Amino acid sequence: MDKTFRFKSTSIQVYHDRISIKQMFLSEDFKKMDIMDIRQEKNMLYIQTRRNQFKIKIPKGQAQEADALFQYLTDQKEESQTIENVKVNYLGGHPQMPEEGWAELDIRNDRLLLSTFQRTAQIDYKNIRTLRYENEVQIVHRLPKERLSLLSTLAVRLRSCPNASKYYFTIYFTNALGDLFCVVLGGKQAKHAYDIVVSACRKSHGIMDTKKTGDVKPMNNFTYYIPTRIHFGKGMISHLSEITQKNILLVYGGGSIKRNGIYDAALKELSGHEIFELPGVEPNPRIETVRKGVQICQDNQIEAVLAIGGGSSIDCAKVIAAAAVYEGDAWDLVMDNDKIQSALPIYVVLTMAATGSEMDNVGVISDMDLQIKKGVHSDHIFPTMSILDPTYTYTLPKRQTAAGTADIMSHTFENYFTNVEGAYLQARFAEGLLKTLIHYGPIAIKDPTNYDARANLMWCSSNAINGLLKKGAEVKWCVHGMEHQLSAVYDVTHGEGLAILTPVWMEYILDQKVDAFATYGINVWNIDAKKDKRTIAKEAIEKTKHFLFDELGCPRTLREVGITDEKNFKAMAEKAVCKGSFVDLSVEDIIEIYRRAL
Repeated sequence: MDKTFRFKSTSIQVYHDRISIKQMFLSEDFKKMDIMDIRQEKNMLYIQTRRNQFKIKIPKGQAQEADALFQYLTDQKEESQTIENVKVNYLGGHPQMPEEGWAELDIRNDRLLLSTFQRTAQIDYKNIRTLRYENEVQIVHRLPKERLSLLSTLAVRLRSCPNASKYYFTIYFTNALGDLFCVVLGGKQAKHAYDIVVSACRKSHGIMDTKKTGDVKPMNNFTYYIPTRIHFGKGMISHLSEITQKNILLVYGGGSIKRNGIYDAALKELSGHEIFELPGVEPNPRIETVRKGVQICQDNQIEAVLAIGGGSSIDCAKVIAAAAVYEGDAWDLVMDNDKIQSALPIYVVLTMAATGSEMDNVGVISDMDLQIKKGVHSDHIFPTMSILDPTYTYTLPKRQTAAGTADIMSHTFENYFTNVEGAYLQARFAEGLLKTLIHYGPIAIKDPTNYDARANLMWCSSNAINGLLKKGAEVKWCVHGMEHQLSAVYDVTHGEGLAILTPVWMEYILDQKVDAFATYGINVWNIDAKKDKRTIAKEAIEKTKHFLFDELGCPRTLREVGITDEKNFKAMAEKAVCKGSFVDLSVEDIIEIYRRAL
């Protein structure tokens, strides 16, 4: 044995031929060549072997010893990968395979030498564009015969080999010119070769699109439907005169629409109509307010509902419109959306960019007595027409602008972080929205009357949730479910709750989704793609925090919005369990996220 390193619960013994790591719950003996990656960050040391990843916390006073270990293992890793040969027969000596059926990978520090019966190539790791590892040998049937005709023969031979797909694997290499090389390797040697090439690509900063292709989920089937007519721009409130219904219920929140002139402008356009009013809609609209609106509709033969305001007023108006033509109580529709069979026409004048309710079929209603906040979904509650005038958002306080931007960002994240990898276009749409929010959010905070900023934020609001990002890439939303519990129990401002929870959620699931967060960091935050993926992912989360908390000014913790203990966390988490989401979260997971957000 050369040396022993001890770090509290971890013991590392280095021998001349192998390394032994022992921890409380994880131990492994391995050869030096089995080290795939080593990283040192602050007081943590990460060692990735072919089988496990060890996280070693460096106690105070042992930094020098940790540095020595890091350097020693790094040297051993470099030495073990100077030359690594993997040479196998396609069928490992199977008697039915012709002699010419072979492949050889000569893996070196500076290049990969790949040879098959029909072709040979030297590939610089930096020029490897994709590297895929497929455990279904039958994939060779789908390769064009003109590319590697030998594989057609191979496919026939494999069918006569018992359990071929258990023992034989395919590795694809695509170089910078787009040429495809395919190697079928036997047994453990395939995974060994794949791991070495992955490590070499990472070391030389080659692009790392390294997937097991069987795990890639294609774009989902979908039906896309948006019946809402949008009138966007300054002065477009004039289109309210096109409303043909005569008895209209006007739904709005506080008195701001009267102070800024929007109320008078709307009434001017509706001079030939009879207007009944429901003011005072809460930031988290209550079922009691919905019931008041329904009663007005039934008493006055209301023919249409007009919401002037942000998401709360619009959501309230949507459920009123549905409940006004329903014989039972409005809460029935909230708890069972299938009971919505029709609704009065809904019109919108938007005054805050946030929820996207002006262009979707969703409304969110709360029962504070039951501590339930629940979404209502129905194609019957799409607005018929929405007026989007960016100048109507000029008078919003900075806090509401910040919360609204965080809300739009969260809608985009919930659609962007999906497990449907084939939805490439939707992901690029989402990245465009995120970059727009990052650019214009702070401008709107500093200069509230900047038309371009307000216009772009307003259009982002609509497109983040109107199905453009979601369709074909559907995934259950998780952070919204957790935040709805905060709003239901503590009446937290929705956008602020999302701003607090989103970075905590990102950090909590990071280990399971490093690639996704690295892509986010590269494409949205323009982080250098040559960096290690985990470094990119962590930097992206830190930039997200800085944007939400420092540039927008959103609260950082639950304590800042009045939540000082965890007495309700368990009950809240039980209602917010995430299954079918980007990463499924249990009750215990969600409780821990709430705790970390305190």
